[in-house]
Amino acid sequence: MNSPVLEEMKRKDTLFLESIMRTVSVMRHRKYLLQRNGIRVKILFFVVIFVLTFLLLSVLMNSTLISNELKLITNCKNVSNHLIENSSISGRKARGRDDKPIGNDFPIWTRISETIYTYSAFLDLRSIGNQKIENDIPIRIIGLWKLPSKRKILQGQPLLWHYIKNEIIINPEEYTCKVFYVFEDTQELIQVNGLRLTHQIFEEGLKIYAGTFFNCYINKTFAKLLQKSTNEINIGIYPTSIENYPDKLSPVSIIPDLKLKNLSKNSSFGACIRPLFGPMNDLVQLNQFLSFYTTMGVTEFNFYDFGLSPRVRKYLNEKITPGIFIRKWNLPTGNWNELWDYGSLAALNDCLYRNMDKTWLIIVDIDEFMVLQNGNENTTLISLLQKSNYNNYSQLLVRNTFFCKEFCNNFSTKSNQFPIFSCITRTKRIWNVNIRTKFILQPLHILQIGHHTVTKFLDISFPRENQLLPVRQVRFKTYVFPEQILILNHYRECTSISTRKHPILDRSIKVDKSILKFMTKVKPLSSSKV
Repeated sequence: MNSPVLEEMKRKDTLFLESIMRTVSVMRHRKYLLQRNGIRVKILFFVVIFVLTFLLLSVLMNSTLISNELKLITNCKNVSNHLIENSSISGRKARGRDDKPIGNDFPIWTRISETIYTYSAFLDLRSIGNQKIENDIPIRIIGLWKLPSKRKILQGQPLLWHYIKNEIIINPEEYTCKVFYVFEDTQELIQVNGLRLTHQIFEEGLKIYAGTFFNCYINKTFAKLLQKSTNEINIGIYPTSIENYPDKLSPVSIIPDLKLKNLSKNSSFGACIRPLFGPMNDLVQLNQFLSFYTTMGVTEFNFYDFGLSPRVRKYLNEKITPGIFIRKWNLPTGNWNELWDYGSLAALNDCLYRNMDKTWLIIVDIDEFMVLQNGNENTTLISLLQKSNYNNYSQLLVRNTFFCKEFCNNFSTKSNQFPIFSCITRTKRIWNVNIRTKFILQPLHILQIGHHTVTKFLDISFPRENQLLPVRQVRFKTYVFPEQILILNHYRECTSISTRKHPILDRSIKVDKSILKFMTKVKPLSSSKV
């Protein structure tokens, strides 16, 4: 038998061994934690090093680009110092602004070189009162820029692709811009050479060609001179490597100096529709679009003819009034793989600048209808905008829902009734903001637009009428209409549309009769109406 002394000794030995095992286990666990934390620290260290390296390279690249641009600006100013030279150009006759050709074929796309095509030009005087801008005012030329391949850019300067949409100075040894105008007193034709030229891409989808602003900067004093001129102003881009390059000029439209106190005086309401292609041959669809938005208060429609059928073109020509404009869209390429969405953003931005005199401008497609959810048949979009404080916002976003033709077996034309009134079934989902939205905007606040929202607001500030008061800053805001007020009804075939989860046609649907209250008001237009 074991004595009590031996039992006690065994118990103590067991406890000692257990304490040693626990100590070893704790030490092993701590070693594991230290190793794991060490790996985390190493990973974090390498991440920090990578981020710092990227930021450093970005700063260096940006500094290089800025220094190169400063050199080019200096070269531009040294070449001509913005001198105004008299030019005797034979065969050119001075014309007044009221003598501009007006019609379906004006303006047209013009080839400057293999790299540059131009369409229209606008002297943008909105920022002439901006305290941040001391000297130059842009003449914005809407055009196409042929991009180098992404692979070529990445091989040469990898970070340059990151800045591809920044405003970049064009080397004056490659291209320059010239302005022509008629001096009021002597009626002499004046040519201004050596102006600074930049390009800034506004295209959303970058392919071989991209919609681009070519900005030709002129002295503020010269800009004020052009503002007062009553004669036509023309501008051209010239490849400097070609001698005796012909004058391929675009007439310059003037966007006046922005005066905030005058914004609320005008109540005009315009619409911009992206280029019609197909060929577009549906008179019923076109008629219901014009009739609906005319009822909603739109007074001016802007169409771009990329593929109108002779039948539709004849229909619109019979309606040519101050309220309907058709502009030829003779793109240098009709290949989707070369130019995204047939250059529709160039058309929409051209429409934006042509309608700077409008209080409101809507951006929609021909199968999209902004439908008021409340009110009666006499409620209109323009009345909604006038009665509320929406003029405090620069853009108003309208969320999209689909009225799929697959949901509506009776999507057809009845007597004196448009197809939009025969389809009352839509997807239950209202799409999120900036995804398939369309918008209403105050043009004078906007620098450039995309398909679904404004992509750049104008940075402006103005001195108050009392010079002792500080400069007044303009705050640009966005308002999203609640679905209880305004929804974008989108009528189309939905087979090709899908989300990450499942196709649109598999989603929940609901009945929506909100558009029916306008059925008695929206009637087919006669040839004498807009």
